[in-house]
Amino acid sequence: MSLLKRILKIAVAVVALTVGYQAFDHYRPQPIEPMTPQRRASHRIEYEVKEHPAGYCTGTAIGPHAILTASHCLKHSNADLIELDNAVRDYHIEKVLTDGRDHDVYLVDGPEFTNFVKYKVRQSEIGEHVFMYGSGHAVYPPRRLDGVRVDYDDPSDVDADAGEQAFSTPAVPGDSGSAVFNDDGTITAVTTYRLTNEWMFGWLTTEQALDFTPGFTPAQVDEALNFKPTEYVPPAKDKEVLENPFKFNPFFFLH
Repeated sequence: MSLLKRILKIAVAVVALTVGYQAFDHYRPQPIEPMTPQRRASHRIEYEVKEHPAGYCTGTAIGPHAILTASHCLKHSNADLIELDNAVRDYHIEKVLTDGRDHDVYLVDGPEFTNFVKYKVRQSEIGEHVFMYGSGHAVYPPRRLDGVRVDYDDPSDVDADAGEQAFSTPAVPGDSGSAVFNDDGTITAVTTYRLTNEWMFGWLTTEQALDFTPGFTPAQVDEALNFKPTEYVPPAKDKEVLENPFKFNPFFFLH
């Protein structure tokens, strides 16, 4: 019985210490994230389908009306408009530029972005430090993730031609579309895949990102930088055909 009491006391002490530390960590002053140009240009994207939320991704402004993100975000949501950050304004995607590597640039209406990064691309070297700002799990503002480029065993020449790179950054859903930067400010990739590696007999896992280098043409980049939105005209809604409630249907009871 004395042994059981000791175990219970230890368990209570562990729980008390854990709760106390969590409370301390929650209420202590949090360090302010340095306001880098890349952070200012990063946005949480909320996709809207018929004015209802349909998922989140991350985007990076690369021009006054241009947002770089991942192609699969719009493909999976089939959205007709987006919201950015905490604002409730709707931005209409007037045109989508794509490079065929799971990267899109949305050309949108609305006020000009005053903070955007230069579209300059350079692949990272193995072991080189990289960073990104992602809205994983729909967090805002986008949090910074640091990592390095790591080796990835892929014999595919197709993947290599698309600029495939692996990074130690622990990306999660919602980080898709985040631009991955080298320390010199160049863009090395855009977040696409999450890799889960199991070790310690599968008890532990590590998260990595598998991304591709953007491949937009000079003409596409020029269009993104100089895009001028037009006045948005909402699509015409199909007229609903109202049925006559008094019309007799002889097959009603056969349904």
